[in-house]
Amino acid sequence: MENMLKTRLFTLCLLPYVLLAKEPVKEQISSVYDDYIVRGNASVKKISSPSPFSLYPFVLWDYADDISSEDTPSAIKHWENLLQFIASNNIVRVITDIKDPSHFPFFGVSAPAPSFTNYAQKIPPSCELAVFFALDGFAWDSMPAPVPVPSILPSPYPMLPAYFLDLPLKMEWVKQMIALGVNIKEVVLDPQPAMVHGNVADYQLLIDFMDYFCTENNLDVRLGVTYGISERTPTYANLDTFPTDPGLGALPGNFPPLTSGYMAPEWRPTTTYPLLDHVYVQAYEPDIPYIFTLPNNPSLAASCLLSNFRGDPYVQGIGTISFSSSSKDVVGTNTVFSTGDPQTHLLQVIEDMPLGAMQAKVLTRIGIVSEDVAVTNTTLSLNSNPPFSGSNVPFYQTEIINKWIFPFTNPTVVNNIYIMFSFENLQNNNDPFFGTWSTSQFMAFLQSFYGQGQSELPIYMQDANTPIPMPNNFAIYDFNIFQQNIQN
Repeated sequence: MENMLKTRLFTLCLLPYVLLAKEPVKEQISSVYDDYIVRGNASVKKISSPSPFSLYPFVLWDYADDISSEDTPSAIKHWENLLQFIASNNIVRVITDIKDPSHFPFFGVSAPAPSFTNYAQKIPPSCELAVFFALDGFAWDSMPAPVPVPSILPSPYPMLPAYFLDLPLKMEWVKQMIALGVNIKEVVLDPQPAMVHGNVADYQLLIDFMDYFCTENNLDVRLGVTYGISERTPTYANLDTFPTDPGLGALPGNFPPLTSGYMAPEWRPTTTYPLLDHVYVQAYEPDIPYIFTLPNNPSLAASCLLSNFRGDPYVQGIGTISFSSSSKDVVGTNTVFSTGDPQTHLLQVIEDMPLGAMQAKVLTRIGIVSEDVAVTNTTLSLNSNPPFSGSNVPFYQTEIINKWIFPFTNPTVVNNIYIMFSFENLQNNNDPFFGTWSTSQFMAFLQSFYGQGQSELPIYMQDANTPIPMPNNFAIYDFNIFQQNIQN
């Protein structure tokens, strides 16, 4: 479930630093990158290409599902198509899946040509190579397998989660590939679907280990993860410099350090750089299909998604409500607050959900559903009295509870957040995402999403009065799905 990515200019900016030690390098890289973001926003649209996707510097996610086990020709075909796509579009970073070398010899460190090593070196200098590891098993392609250093986290950290015990070996693969001359710029983790929605403590251990491994091995490579659309606090925390801002609130479980407050991790106590360099937010979940069913109204779809990120009501509920500014109680007529309506794919109204109603033709939030009073099909209570009264008026709700405008953050963090759009087409399951859209419709949506996110409906805030303009950091999910479903 990542927008000024690095181009050739940024790559050249980094050259003076590549021979330095691990700790100063990463901080200097962050400084150069942030400076490039600021200077590059103004010039991105000057890039010309026959592809409509050249309007934005896209990141491309690549699961490479068309590569068959033990079948190097399928890997060659995939990479030839991938390289052609990168060259034809403004792809500034490709994040590609690294499969188990013991079953996919193409990815082996010692694999003979043609192999991943050969094709990775053919990526044009205008596009960065990032690799990601999912839940798939991972075994070395030759024996004996190397012993990564370190293989586990230091005390007091617990053991790595069972579903990713092979992370040390995967990081060792990265280390050895870089030693072979493969220009891997970033390592990204995608342990979905093992990470249950909202349960990020185990995921945090994986982030901790990647940072620890890079420190111990003096490995100069950026680190990233993908998070679900609701995981704003883990995103902000892992992208923030140390000491961590107490204003972020409750930090993810296992967020370092466990023993010394908000300071830097024990394995690099004198440093300040964040644990992560990038986070790729999955702007697609089965619970929010409404925004993806409006290909004939891209601007409205953009507003709905921005409202979702902001925690603002945006989709009309079933029935009408009556309420008074002198009471917290809300009474519904023909409503289905507690059971929802599967026919229209609306969720139930639940605690902490914001509700809105029209006042003078303007959609206005009337309050947050109380945690203390049970919701029925026709009644609910708010945490505070509504700002105005209404009788039998339409009401509006969100489809999931989400609020990226709080906690507050800073432009440096925001510039490292990428919003990833899915081109899956699951229309029979009532979850079409963008796989039913045409190219022109999606680009109209994206232009509106970016424009409104910079000014009218900003989703990031530096403080209560200072919005942070949205960077055009966008990612395509995923290469094969996009090619199968996007319409001209």
